[in-house]
Amino acid sequence: MVNDVGCEPAYMSSSLISHPSEHSQIDIMEIVIDKKQIQLGMNPSTASGRLVKDILYRFIVDTGNNNCYKCGMMMCRDTFSIEHKTPWLDSDDPLGLYFDLENISFSHGVCNTKAGRKPSKYATEKDRKAAKSLNTQNWKVRNNITRTPQQRNEEYKRRKARQENIMLM
Repeated sequence: MVNDVGCEPAYMSSSLISHPSEHSQIDIMEIVIDKKQIQLGMNPSTASGRLVKDILYRFIVDTGNNNCYKCGMMMCRDTFSIEHKTPWLDSDDPLGLYFDLENISFSHGVCNTKAGRKPSKYATEKDRKAAKSLNTQNWKVRNNITRTPQQRNEEYKRRKARQENIMLM
């Protein structure tokens, strides 16, 4: 088999078979990976990840656990994800919780993401509400919405009158 450049692909080269000592272990590994990629039509790591997901989804369906842990709706192969029932991040024993199989369930990727722990920037609910109020006030100032609707209407009329006067000149 000859490629566009007129060369035989490296993985088909007879020199690999007749003189293996001339090639390093890395060269041989690259050739094997290239051969796998050519035959699979994708990176071997991608193919492996897909296979593992297919096997896991088949297991989920066969055991009747294909309903989302969060919303209870049925999951499909493309939407399921691994769910930690108790968040492991920032826990007292993150390694233990992460690998605890009793702490694992399955959920839609979207449900899992929505439920993700979001660290609070505020010490109390009162602090959060005060910050929200301040942010709303700042937004109104930045967007020039500090006036009442009547004030905005009067300003609009003044601007319109000025534009008409300019046009008349």
